[in-house]
Amino acid sequence: MSERKLKIYHYVFISLFYLFNLVNCILITSADFVENLLPYDYDFYMILSSTLGNFCFLSIILGFGYIFFKKKKNLYLYLLVYTFLTSVFLFVMSVYCNYYGMMFDFNNLAAFGTDAASDNLLFIIEAVPNLIKISVPFFFILFVLLLILHIAFIIKNKKNEFELFFVNRKFKKGIAIILSSIYVIIAINLIYCVNNQNTYFEYNSDPLYSVQSKGILNHYSDEIIKKIFNYNDEKNIDFNSKEEAYNELNKMINYSKVNNEYTNLFN
Repeated sequence: MSERKLKIYHYVFISLFYLFNLVNCILITSADFVENLLPYDYDFYMILSSTLGNFCFLSIILGFGYIFFKKKKNLYLYLLVYTFLTSVFLFVMSVYCNYYGMMFDFNNLAAFGTDAASDNLLFIIEAVPNLIKISVPFFFILFVLLLILHIAFIIKNKKNEFELFFVNRKFKKGIAIILSSIYVIIAINLIYCVNNQNTYFEYNSDPLYSVQSKGILNHYSDEIIKKIFNYNDEKNIDFNSKEEAYNELNKMINYSKVNNEYTNLFN
């Protein structure tokens, strides 16, 4: 097989790796796929920043692949495994969102640290059959397509396996991809914080809004890092008067999506 065809396949595989994972990350916040979730209306900033956040996280994954895997065979396998694990994560997330009507928050795990932890676990186990019924298996379809494409390519070029799967480790390229992606993710998170100053979202954690603004991969990786280092970025509000508290409450209500949705029903 010519070197040109090998390069074409490499770029096709990497492109599909990005495309399929990005599509899945977008669908998790779509009311068409997760029926019980009420997402915020996307604006240009949210579309750009969430897509870029997910793209950069995927780039970090790819960067580590370039650093640690000398053979393309192992690089492709690594990316396939990651895509499968992401599909599982999004599948579980879709079940959670459909059942509870909201995005998962790590604070929800506090329910398993109480005396009722065994009851909560038993409830989840008993609810599994119903949870499966409301699941969204679509998240696995794109992974299966990528897997079939790769298997078909291997079978077709079996005689050229050594030529196909040997590649020099691209250490410098991997480092450059990781560092540049981390830089962009930090910028996205800082812009998110700045944009939400003096708003409802500055004082109230809303995983759904964060996911739609920063990207689901970016959001949960950020939350995991905060949990590891026991960092809490939630702010407390001190009021000097009842009037100040009332004004702040009104401001928060105005940012409440649910309130805006049902104001005419109750007023």
